[in-house]
Amino acid sequence: MYGKGLTYTLEAVIALSLVAVSMIAVFNGLTVPQGAQLRFGEENAFSCLKSLDSDGKLRADAVARNAGAISNNLIGCIRGSFNHTVQVCQGTCTSVTLDRDEDVASVEYYIAGHNTTNPTLVVVYAWSSLT
Repeated sequence: MYGKGLTYTLEAVIALSLVAVSMIAVFNGLTVPQGAQLRFGEENAFSCLKSLDSDGKLRADAVARNAGAISNNLIGCIRGSFNHTVQVCQGTCTSVTLDRDEDVASVEYYIAGHNTTNPTLVVVYAWSSLT
């Protein structure tokens, strides 16, 4: 009696262990699609710019075209494993050259009304640092 119950318990533990190891092996090999990472980067960068604007930390730097200060303010805000660069210009921006082979997400954010009617465009380029 005692040996039969112990055998069934041992079989169940072995079966559960095999299932767990198989699940770990299958799901460990899956990667997040690049498109999903870029969408997250876009949404995150836009919400960071919006947050900086509502906190009053974006407008003056944008009008002064201080891309370095904006980039430094974004460092603490952009979540995940993203690198970024910032471009600030009036109206439309010229294309920026990035030394990247991977996909890059870009977010445009317009600033206007700070002692001027001309909009200032802030563009954040974000890419995953894991690739």
